[in-house]
Amino acid sequence: MKIDYEEAKRRLRQIMPMGLTAETEGREPGKMSLENAICFATGEPPGEEPSCVAELDLEYSTILSSAGWSSDLVRGEALLPLVIAQLGTTDTDRETWADQLVLGTVKRVLPLALDAVDMTDHAQACRSVETFDDAKKVLKAAENSLAAAKGTLASAYALSAVAAAATAVDDTDVASAASATVYCSNAVFHASGASARDALLREAVAVALDAYALTSNKEPSKESHKQSVALHDIRAHIEQLILSHKKARESGATMCDVSIVINQLTEILAMLDR
Repeated sequence: MKIDYEEAKRRLRQIMPMGLTAETEGREPGKMSLENAICFATGEPPGEEPSCVAELDLEYSTILSSAGWSSDLVRGEALLPLVIAQLGTTDTDRETWADQLVLGTVKRVLPLALDAVDMTDHAQACRSVETFDDAKKVLKAAENSLAAAKGTLASAYALSAVAAAATAVDDTDVASAASATVYCSNAVFHASGASARDALLREAVAVALDAYALTSNKEPSKESHKQSVALHDIRAHIEQLILSHKKARESGATMCDVSIVINQLTEILAMLDR
């Protein structure tokens, strides 16, 4: 199915400010889940995963959508730019985007939760990380301090957020990064209220958008690029083979060298097997 992305964006800008729900059954504007809103905008059947959004990207946005936003209207308005950025990510390389997203979660989202539970030194340490190795050390220290601290509901959520972020860093796991964000949002909610939770979730959206801007979500995957190059080479070989036969006929030859043809076809088959 060919998707008109400009039309899809126009529809998303119409329906998402009407609200998104955390449920999956709604089929009407204002009562749709994130997945159904994308399907509605692209003309795909509701209730299915949108074909134009990469699995990692969709998983991240749906987990964020499931968080405790202050209202469906706020959820829809805040997630609109993220959903638009995700269109067309299917069959593109997500590795660099995932790296940027995970690091951005540690540097920009987690500190908000740590500040909310008075772990300001650990929050600043998270803001300073530059590599995955840095992040592992910083998260381990934060986890130890939270585990030893006097327990509140906010600090318990912060501890869960740090543990999820550690998993995200260890495995470059986008879903764990999203889960860490949800735990962070719960921590700041219990420490500071609903507006602080919305602000943190908006920051998570900004992290994802910055990752798109840095990596370009239209970058073809290595596998797709390899296939494109192979097909181009195969086409060139076939065209050359046809040209050779035409020249042989024009020169009056009644038959061509069978061994040459076999060798050329063997080369083509080898390309197809790559």
